[in-house]
Amino acid sequence: GERAGVAAGERTPATLFLLVLVVRTFSCALESSLECMIPVWALSPPARGGLGLSVVQLGVAVSACFIVVAAVLALTQQRASIPDRSPLRAFRIGMGAVLLAVLALSQLRHLAAPAAPAALAVDPLRPLPPPPAPVYVVTLCAPLLACCLLGCLLSQRASQVLLTIAAGSLFSSPDALALACTTGGRVAGPPLAAAAFAWAYRMDLRHPVDSFFPLSLVAALAMLLYTVTLVLQLNFRGDFGLVPDGSRVATASGGGPEALTGVGGLWAVAAADVRALAGRQTGPYASKLS
Repeated sequence: GERAGVAAGERTPATLFLLVLVVRTFSCALESSLECMIPVWALSPPARGGLGLSVVQLGVAVSACFIVVAAVLALTQQRASIPDRSPLRAFRIGMGAVLLAVLALSQLRHLAAPAAPAALAVDPLRPLPPPPAPVYVVTLCAPLLACCLLGCLLSQRASQVLLTIAAGSLFSSPDALALACTTGGRVAGPPLAAAAFAWAYRMDLRHPVDSFFPLSLVAALAMLLYTVTLVLQLNFRGDFGLVPDGSRVATASGGGPEALTGVGGLWAVAAADVRALAGRQTGPYASKLS
């Protein structure tokens, strides 16, 4: 079968391919940065913008996170094909989940234990450790970490499908190219995020330029990628079908269900993404691949 809007034998423009390549690379960098920097931030003291978790508390939060992820994946098997049916929509949903979860994590610092004055220890050379974070901070942290992980899983699968479609008409074997950009993004993400963390920690500034600074950059990148794919949706019929300029203008002026232009179009696409999570969708966005 054919994807909506992509005729048989139609070639993907080089500019579109490069844009999808950038989206894939940056999404891989975002995922690897989150995986590396969330534990570092969670262990940072609250006075520096972290949660002040102990190693045991962090282990409990991560374990609970994976339990939640496993449960969600088991309960949503019927929607596992969303990235294949609607890759742009799935990518936006994933980036939106990451953005909201990171923003919510940034607010947990207000609930973390404040910096307590140094207590007297029996041995002055071995000061008492800082007090552990409250239990409710660990409890709230676990589902938010799970939301980040689920968003990354969904966006990674969707971006892989997007890259395969975009490169399929330009290269006979796009697997090597996909592997190169995936590896490059995942390798470049952690050192850049670590450098941002070290700089912000050394400067000792206020939020968001504290230990949360690399996660602030991740949130900004997620918002940027979400906006890019949201705008792309207005230039495509269906989910990943290129519409020539003349067809796009004609469709936009026709007032039909695909007439999505301007701010109203952005809101319409975003609202359709939310409805896709709640119920079955019809129309070009829900067409399955044969």
